[in-house]
Amino acid sequence: MVGDWDSLVQLVTDKGFFKTKYKSPIGFHPFVERIHEARGPPQLKSFFCGLVKDDEKRLDLALRFGVYDVLLETVTKLPKVRIAEDVKDQLLLARDYPPEDCPIMIDSALHDPSIKWK
Repeated sequence: MVGDWDSLVQLVTDKGFFKTKYKSPIGFHPFVERIHEARGPPQLKSFFCGLVKDDEKRLDLALRFGVYDVLLETVTKLPKVRIAEDVKDQLLLARDYPPEDCPIMIDSALHDPSIKWK
């Protein structure tokens, strides 16, 4: 049962008439935490982290558990310079150093003229 990751996704899947929705009465952050503890697949951790509705909570989860694709997406979705610079600094100071391009991508997003930063 420990390695049966498909059943975890089926647990939160709600198939509607037109599209599939994902619902959880406890939220999706416990899923991310348990997948991380069980050393589950990074793609699954990214999937559940991306389902967290609250941007601040999603950003916190992505930073804590090293879900860098969701982290970059959330930083650019929240166009606040202070948050982006804080995240970049935290990534540079992290003990388990993230991929090299992560702080560089945040820096390039900060200089992207198509994003209206506040």
